[in-house]
Amino acid sequence: MRTRNALIFVLFILIALGVVLWQVLGNGKPGGIVGAPSLTITISMAYTSDEEDWLKAVTPAFNSSNPKLPSGNTVNVVLQQYEDNAALTAIARGSYTPTIWSPASTLWINQLNSKWQAQGNNADLILRSGQYAAAPLVLSPIVFVMWQERADPFVEKYGSVDWNTVQQAVTTPNGWSAICPQVKKAACDPNWGPIKYGQTDPHASNSGLAALTLASYSYYSKPNQPKLSDLSSDQLKDGGYNTWLGGLENGVYDFGADSKQQMTDMIIRGPAQYDVVAIYESLAATQMKNAQGRYGNLKVFYPSVNIYSDHPFGILLQGSTAEQKDAALLYEQYLLNATAQQQALTFGFRPANPDVAVVNSDPNNPFNKYKDNGLQARIARTAIATAPNGDIIGQLLSVFDSQVHR
Repeated sequence: MRTRNALIFVLFILIALGVVLWQVLGNGKPGGIVGAPSLTITISMAYTSDEEDWLKAVTPAFNSSNPKLPSGNTVNVVLQQYEDNAALTAIARGSYTPTIWSPASTLWINQLNSKWQAQGNNADLILRSGQYAAAPLVLSPIVFVMWQERADPFVEKYGSVDWNTVQQAVTTPNGWSAICPQVKKAACDPNWGPIKYGQTDPHASNSGLAALTLASYSYYSKPNQPKLSDLSSDQLKDGGYNTWLGGLENGVYDFGADSKQQMTDMIIRGPAQYDVVAIYESLAATQMKNAQGRYGNLKVFYPSVNIYSDHPFGILLQGSTAEQKDAALLYEQYLLNATAQQQALTFGFRPANPDVAVVNSDPNNPFNKYKDNGLQARIARTAIATAPNGDIIGQLLSVFDSQVHR
């Protein structure tokens, strides 16, 4: 009997010891030394190619920093390069559901929400306000880029490089041969042919869509009173506007599908390919070094009405768990911190974090290095237009299609 009692006593001690060890060393109990194995929460981000160099520079550092959520789970970001129009189509159709979509500008978020609601959904797929609202990551306005050889006679003739003057130039019969006799100071060769304007296809590429939007704003702007919002459906139906826009867009030498490639083509092929291109400031800034020694200097000009390609960080409300959305917010905070935003400067982007200055002491900062080529650190706030809603963007594209003969 004593032996039996002793065995029961020993068994009781072992069970008690096991409980204590489980509490101290075990599975995630508060105060335990060894927590439960954490899970990896993987999120995907679809991004436009214009962001690629920056995102590939900063995202590995985020993943390797072992970022953790309050639950203790670790976050891992998978980047997926997806051009704006292709991503828009796939997401709206429901065949592709990344956690985050970062197109080149809010113009595409507005189109997505418009298509989403047209399918019978009562709310936006990517919010405009609140905790999960789409927020700018980096900024880049649209600029005109010209080789100085062409810019000097152009400015002498027209006084500025803007949508109205570019439209006048590309609709001038006989191009440079008609313009050069009116130019007295700058060198001008009548054999340069027509004025060759370049922009990307607004259906496929954001820089082309931004150019189409800005040209339309400019048409309705009055001297010293830029139109910065509220393009109306009636304005886009106006016959004078349609004719003017058709003249501009039919002067496009080539509708590229990719902004980066179009800027590369301008550098490689020189003024024989393009006289003037509407492109991102960021691409002009980063490609400036490649232009030197080829065909002279590149010159940058800012239109009187501009729009930011704001590269919004849009969290899709459907297709991800609550914890994945929290993981996306953690990644967004990282991309907006001072270190990541300063790195964006080296790729020609303006920081979206207002605490990070565009101009700093870094001699390699393109806004320091190429200011003599026309890069401007400050753009008047009053010149920045708002992104039209999705319905107006759809009508803009319809006008483009009806007027352009490709």
